Amino acid sequence: MNILLVSSKFPPEYSGSGLRAYNTYKRLSAKFNVSFEVLASSVTSNKSETYEHDGEKVTKIANKISLLPPVGSNSNLIKRIVRAFVFRLNYIREALPAFRYLYTNRKKYDLIHVFGNVAVTSAAISFARIFKKPLMLELVTDTKDPHPYEPLFLKLAGGARLPKRSVIVCISERLKKVCSGYGYSDNLWCRPNPVDESKYIVERQRKHDLRSKISGFTDNDILMVNISKFMPSKNQIFVIDVMRFLPDKFKLLLAGPMVTEGPLYERDKEYLDSIRNKIKKYGLDERVRIETGFINNVDEFIKAADIYLFPTKEEGLGTPMLESIACGVPVVASDIPGITDSWIKDGVSGYVSELEPEAFAEKIQAACRIPEEVLDKEAENILSVASTEIIDGEYYRRIRGMVITD
Repeated sequence: MNILLVSSKFPPEYSGSGLRAYNTYKRLSAKFNVSFEVLASSVTSNKSETYEHDGEKVTKIANKISLLPPVGSNSNLIKRIVRAFVFRLNYIREALPAFRYLYTNRKKYDLIHVFGNVAVTSAAISFARIFKKPLMLELVTDTKDPHPYEPLFLKLAGGARLPKRSVIVCISERLKKVCSGYGYSDNLWCRPNPVDESKYIVERQRKHDLRSKISGFTDNDILMVNISKFMPSKNQIFVIDVMRFLPDKFKLLLAGPMVTEGPLYERDKEYLDSIRNKIKKYGLDERVRIETGFINNVDEFIKAADIYLFPTKEEGLGTPMLESIACGVPVVASDIPGITDSWIKDGVSGYVSELEPEAFAEKIQAACRIPEEVLDKEAENILSVASTEIIDGEYYRRIRGMVITD
């Protein structure tokens, strides 16, 4: 079976969903008779090219007339109109070459698997519907509508619905509810993101060495860790406020990548600077450490921790939350109905909390008191439903069922 993986972003550009998609298909190609190629776009780059990533062919289409920064709610009408015009022009400049690529290679691929929502992924969905190609659509961010933007003429040509031969992958109950509201039911697959059971396991005997290696904090400290991209929606800055309500023995390690170019660079740089300024303002320099850059050994960061913090404002799911539970590390997370409350059981695998610093701090201290045997049981429970062995097997079963119809 030959699969075309279509992603909004793809390594080396940082993309959580793109990286998970790549890792999934590397495992599927090793376990089953599945081959794949990649068609991707970009948020930070504006250069179309074909390259290899770890031996796999990647075709990148990035041909915008302008890289658009996010628009604020207080933007004036003229700015909004200009942005809408540029958005549609950018769609044409990227969707047309994507269609050309898809049409040229229409006999090469048995199924199209889409991650993300940009012009290139939207074009892939339209193409699958018009040319009746099996489609797997992965919803990777919180959304109120599973349908991508499409020009009116494409909706008229193929209809506004997703293709009949499609599977919508919902990574949370919240997304499943959204899709059900649009009349999709039989073709929904609601599942967590896969957790690599070869890496994310309980290994408390390694905590001392990993903590010393990664953070420099000691066994006498209570170490809290957050690993996520430095951007406002991840809300790392909130945890700095929380630190003021915790005893001095509580230490914090914030780690993750940030964009280094493109329209979001200034926003994210300003956000990281504001975190550092607040650390200095509150006199927390000895209690908080920041590491920027892509984290290859996420499992080691989690295993070095006593508590994983997940203060995000919005999320499709949050894979590190599941990975932490699989490592026997309790999670204290913002309360996002249908997402965090689906996986975190208060007093068992951690706590969910309102985003109020003192209340969040109380939940952190309560999480420290959860017995290890309770955490270990939850680690087993997570891997029983989210291990790569289970998720990969279900992927293959569904893909095979869509491709082989007789």
